[in-house]
Formats: sequence, structure tokens, C-alpha cells
Amino acid sequence: FRSPHLAQVAFLVQAVQPHLTQRTEYIGPYAMHFFSMSLAFLMAAPLVTLVAGQASTSSCLLQKGFGNQDGLGNHQHHAFQSESWLRFENPSLAEEQRALLMAGRDKPQGQEPAAVFVDVNPSLKLQPPFIDHKPEEAFKEFTARKNLVRTEHLRNTKGCVAYAAGIATDSRFEEELATSGCEVHAFDCTVDERAPSVHAKHFTFHKWCLGTSTLDNAERLTDSTRYAKDDADSYEFKTIEATMAELGHSSLDLLKFDIEGFEWALFKDSLLSSPHLPLQLSFELHTAGARPNFVPEDNVKDKHRKEVDDLFLNLFDKGYRVVSKEINQGDPHCAEFVLVNVDVAKAEHKAA
Repeated sequence: FRSPHLAQVAFLVQAVQPHLTQRTEYIGPYAMHFFSMSLAFLMAAPLVTLVAGQASTSSCLLQKGFGNQDGLGNHQHHAFQSESWLRFENPSLAEEQRALLMAGRDKPQGQEPAAVFVDVNPSLKLQPPFIDHKPEEAFKEFTARKNLVRTEHLRNTKGCVAYAAGIATDSRFEEELATSGCEVHAFDCTVDERAPSVHAKHFTFHKWCLGTSTLDNAERLTDSTRYAKDDADSYEFKTIEATMAELGHSSLDLLKFDIEGFEWALFKDSLLSSPHLPLQLSFELHTAGARPNFVPEDNVKDKHRKEVDDLFLNLFDKGYRVVSKEINQGDPHCAEFVLVNVDVAKAEHKAA
């Protein structure tokens, strides 16, 4: 919905429809027809107002948004005020989910690969259009869709800034985000600047990996993954803080990464200690047993239920709430997560 009026009408329809269906025999078909026409009029009136020109106040928001993607990755923009999704914050639910993480740390892990993620569940429950798609939808490999929260309103006067780490051969998400109005920077030290996935795109590509620059990181990248083809000395790593300083950014709307198990070091060495927490995180988490031709075994061999729970406890205490969890159907030792930082969101709204 592009108008709060339309959203209110939708909620009204959803609320009364079951009761009307159950009671049709009492009110009669003519009354039902009258009620349906009335609702149609209510829904049409805001549309007429928008066409008349009052939608111009949200044009900046639409241009700067992350957008809502269809099955092809095309963005269908929505503009919402922060209260429209922040009002769904439920502190009791969030604390319940935190308690599950605490309790799960000392429990044995189940035999199923996805059991490693059993304690991680949404602590901020949202549905479309506040997010891209229903959280219970199955994760599909190689998709451009990310289940992001509509957060474009928070920095509409300063612009949207997004970092994406781990591009390889698929930059559909980054390209869609860049063409929607965001300033997008993509990072991958294993990709050549002339590669089709990064050459002549609307985003800016940087040939370095986000993370701590160590020989160990470079050697793991060279020895164990299908993406690395050069010598260890040729791979450059930079921390998030160093990257932000170099590019002149003091805040991030989105940090998206799929970096084949290197996310564990990124969390430990850079992200969790950063004074500039991104508003939103979108990442794939890899654990022990993940396919070694994609994920270096040394990156994840000791990453089990306890380590997963500890990570999400740290993220929770930093203000992050899980919005979406999608197990990778191709490799259930991996899962996609979207988290939004409610503390950063509230601070942004207060300062707006």
C-alpha cells in the first residue's frame, strides 16, 4: 500500500471479512453487495487523492528505498513511517526469544543439520508489505530476494548507504538496490574488476574483502573455496571501520554479506565491536558440515548450536532483532537471516 489510508482499509477488510462470510444468510446478498461497494469507494478515494498530487511528499522516500522485490528481483517501492513497523516491536516476545538462546547454549544439538539453528527465531514478527516476503517461505538458492525491512524513511534526507560483501558471479541484488536510489558499495577480493558481475554496474565495486587482514584468512580463502584462484598474497582484507573511513561514511543503512564462513571472523573482529552499527543486517550463516567446496572447513568446523546461540545473544544485546530466518534448502547447515537494529532505528527516527 502506498498510503496509510489504504493500509487502514486493508486491516478493516481483513478484520470483518470472516464475520461477514459467516453471517451472509442473515444480512442477505444485497446488503453484502452494498458493503462491498462501500469498501471499494473507501479504497478508491485515497487513490484519487494520490493521483491529485499529494503523493509528492513521499517521492524522496520512494527514490531512496530498498524496495520490495517481486520474483524477478524487481523493486516495488513502498514508503512507510517508522512507527508503521516499529509498533510491532514486542519486548516480551523479544525477551522470550533471548531466553531460548540462553537455554539452548547448554543443550545437545539434534541430528538434523538445521538443528544448529533451532534456537534462533524471529524476535520482531513482521509480514509483507513491511518486509519482502513471508518469513515462512522456503529459501531458494541463488535468489536476489532479501527479506529486508522497509527502512528507507530513516535517512531519506541523507541518502541510503549499503555495503555488500561477497559478490562472486551474482550481483542482481546489488544492482537492483543501486538502481532504486541507494549508494551501494560491493566488496570481493576474489573477483576481477572486469568480471561481468561487477563491471559497468550502477554500484561501486572494490576489490577487497571485508574482514581482518591476516595471512590465515588469505590462505583459507585460497586453499578451500571454488571462488579463489590466486595466491594468498594477492587478497586484500579491510575492516568495516577502515572501509567506512576510506569511503567517507559514518553510518550504514544495510550491511549484506554471504562470505562462505568468513562471517564468523567478521562478527568477532569487526562488526560486534564497531561503534557504527548498521541499521540492518542481511547475511548467510554457515556452520559445521557446510559444503567444503564452497565453505572452507576451518572457518566452520567448530561452529555448532552453542556458537550460533552465542552469536545471536551478542547481536540481541547490541539491539538487533531477528526478522527473518530461512534455512538453505540446498545445504541445511546454512541459513539466511535478516536482522534490524531497533535501537538504531529509534535513534534515527528521533533525530529525523
